[in-house]
Amino acid sequence: MKRFMHRILMAIRLDGAVYKEIAQDKKALPQAMAVILFTTLINIAVGSGLKINIAEIFGTLIIAFLGWYIWTFIIYLTGTKLFPGHETRVEFSGLLPVIGFSHAAGIFILIGLSPALKDAALFISAAWIFAAMVVAVKNVFGYKGILPALGICLIGVLIQAVALKFMLSLKGYKMEDLIKLNNQL
Repeated sequence: MKRFMHRILMAIRLDGAVYKEIAQDKKALPQAMAVILFTTLINIAVGSGLKINIAEIFGTLIIAFLGWYIWTFIIYLTGTKLFPGHETRVEFSGLLPVIGFSHAAGIFILIGLSPALKDAALFISAAWIFAAMVVAVKNVFGYKGILPALGICLIGVLIQAVALKFMLSLKGYKMEDLIKLNNQL
């Protein structure tokens, strides 16, 4: 447990060395799953104003875990096939827990329990998670600078945004509907 908490703290502090350690640890996946679970539950609590619905929790957890897997897969393909570095020797199984731990900054969403700080908390949390992902990708893929990692993460964001827009359109929704729903929470 002590090692797990240390990893969370180092991930939040954007310590690149912890991501290399996590990528090499074959037993880090359950810990990363716990990070995703914990931060998703925090997000649900803040987003619902602590009015929790079991069905929504279950659905949100499924989406969070699928999103984590898909996000990692996008980063993996982009980093290993499109923009491999000279030292790129990354296995998907090692990258999955790394991306999971980059979500540790999701704990900042707790600030959003104060309704006046909700939007700021969501922004800070999302920005910090993105920054952690960039640091993680830079270190695990062995890039010399931050720009290739930033590019890979931005490509992932764009692909996810297009996919989300497509999935919403299949249900007859628009991105504006999602924004309105978020503002109502």
